[in-house]
Amino acid sequence: MEQSISAPLLPEARILLVDDEPHVLLALGRGLRLKGYNYVDEARSGQEALDKLTRLPYDLMMLDIRMPGMDGLEVLQKAQALRPNLLVVILTGHAALDSAVAALKSGMVVDYLLKPASLEQVDSAIHKALRKRVAEIQQRHSLEAAIAALEQLKSDSPVPQSKPAALPAERFQYAGPFSLDREKRTLTLNDDMQTRSITLTQSEESILALLMAHPGDVLSSRRIAREAMNYDLSESEAKTIVHPHIVRLRRKLEKDPKRPAFIRTVRGRGYLLALPPPTPSGG
Repeated sequence: MEQSISAPLLPEARILLVDDEPHVLLALGRGLRLKGYNYVDEARSGQEALDKLTRLPYDLMMLDIRMPGMDGLEVLQKAQALRPNLLVVILTGHAALDSAVAALKSGMVVDYLLKPASLEQVDSAIHKALRKRVAEIQQRHSLEAAIAALEQLKSDSPVPQSKPAALPAERFQYAGPFSLDREKRTLTLNDDMQTRSITLTQSEESILALLMAHPGDVLSSRRIAREAMNYDLSESEAKTIVHPHIVRLRRKLEKDPKRPAFIRTVRGRGYLLALPPPTPSGG
């Protein structure tokens, strides 16, 4: 008999459904919302799923293992690099059962369901997966909410915020094609014979200033959170806080944010600011 869950364990859990069949997404998404989950998102391809994972810290992903283009195993491998703490439940047909077993060995996958799966089966699998990390997820959500509130207070405050001691005190800071006005929080970027003026938030400005002070050096999320934002967090906590700011910085700075030329990720270590080589002067 299928187990029926009367109410979700974590109504605030961020759930991403990934399936190339629109009717499956529609039915599961609508059903989970009716069950009481407040944040359910959908992706119709592996690439769309990765794009969404880049932008938001989902707690659980329900993933179809067999999709055209980028299949579920490739999505799983790339998702692991983006979101190491992500919980994954696999949807699979009998023909892909071996793939599902291989996925389970990755450590991210906590369960798998055979298609077609009923809403009650999906609900039960999500409930069991979230139960394993309920305290961790609640703590992360509380931390995110607290830091978001602090960031809002900083941006609303008319009193100028003091700069972290680890950063230069000068108003203007320079590195390669970057010229940063820390007082006005504006960046002038000279690249490809073009000059762009970019407005930054306080956190974006502080993070970029730290990266500019150490071009080419890999800085961990924990160090960035501590030295640029004055938060003393564990590395996993810091990743949750720093990553969204990095994503927004890339959207403002990079011509192709998915293939960043300036702010690069060094897997398992952190981020670095890569500066282009100086242009040879004529003579």
